[in-house]
Amino acid sequence: MFHSLQSFIVGDILAITSAIKFLKRESFILYFNNAKGPRVIHFGFLAFIGILISHYSYHYSNSICVITLAYILLFDLFSIFVSGLAIWIENNKDVKDNYFGYQRYEVLAIFTATVLSQISALFIIKEAIERYLTGSTVDESGLGVVAILSLIIHLLITYNVENKALNKVIETSTSSWLQEHITDISEGVCHFIPSLSSLLLPRINPVNLLGTISALIVFGVNLLMKYEFSVNVDNIGAFVISLMIIATMTPLSVLSGRTLLQTCPSHLVSQIDKALRSASTFEGVLEIQKEHFWNLGFHEVVGSVHVRVRRDANEQLVLAHVTNKLLPLVQKLTIQVFKDNWTRASSNVIYNFSKEPRSNPFSSDLSDNLPDLITNVAAK
Repeated sequence: MFHSLQSFIVGDILAITSAIKFLKRESFILYFNNAKGPRVIHFGFLAFIGILISHYSYHYSNSICVITLAYILLFDLFSIFVSGLAIWIENNKDVKDNYFGYQRYEVLAIFTATVLSQISALFIIKEAIERYLTGSTVDESGLGVVAILSLIIHLLITYNVENKALNKVIETSTSSWLQEHITDISEGVCHFIPSLSSLLLPRINPVNLLGTISALIVFGVNLLMKYEFSVNVDNIGAFVISLMIIATMTPLSVLSGRTLLQTCPSHLVSQIDKALRSASTFEGVLEIQKEHFWNLGFHEVVGSVHVRVRRDANEQLVLAHVTNKLLPLVQKLTIQVFKDNWTRASSNVIYNFSKEPRSNPFSSDLSDNLPDLITNVAAK
């Protein structure tokens, strides 16, 4: 038993060592071989320094409110990691180990970051409630400086590090209650000051909003404690910030989780249904069935459909028509065309397609415009 436990521990240590070596090697490649690499690495160090400052402030002040800023900066560090991961995926997109590539790594990374942020917020809520009931001492000196410094680092990272995956999630996810309330306030402000519409409408970036309001709360807690308010304002501030973290991250977690579960993207459901209805009206098409469409990553949709046609229908024309209807929406598509099996004779046409620039599939020369892989299975 001891030998098996020792082997298990040694195996874990070797795996961690290999992962560290891999990350170190890829970081050097990212820094020296990519134009965006130095920016990602530099802002990663900046986020790490901000986390250290927040933790140091927490240890000498015993303020649980300031530790929430560290968790927000930790999410920023995760977002920088996702940005670097996107560059790595772009550099390895030609690797054929996996037909679908490595795009789902981005989805998994964002899902992990958002879930960990929510778990951290739950621990802060627990700690805040315990401190509220048992009492604690807090040294408020320096909290305002830490809040301003954390806000500056947060905004610098958000606006200077390109993160297409996170931006796509924010764009397509539902609004949190915090965003909705701020949007209502922004509409009232823009009614009197229209020039702010480009900044405040249609809705503010939820991550920026979270970081800004959290820093303002910490700064306000610092001012209240200087005027000899109860130390419980620190616990209340931490409780409120934790609720905002959960409210902000929940829509992002739901969207990335649905992507991992291969569900149909909600913003494309109506368009795909319309395309399928249009394709089903083509001459010879009897039924379109077993359709399945899902997000491969945040930028690419994958799908498969079965098309049942009449015995006298031209499979290639049907295939070209269905492809033409779904091509603008689905980048990687598998279509199986099979003839009605009311008699013994039947045939199949199976088509695997990855979107590439090509001409109109309805032109006179079908052989140049139809998919690359068409397999005709002879009648049984």
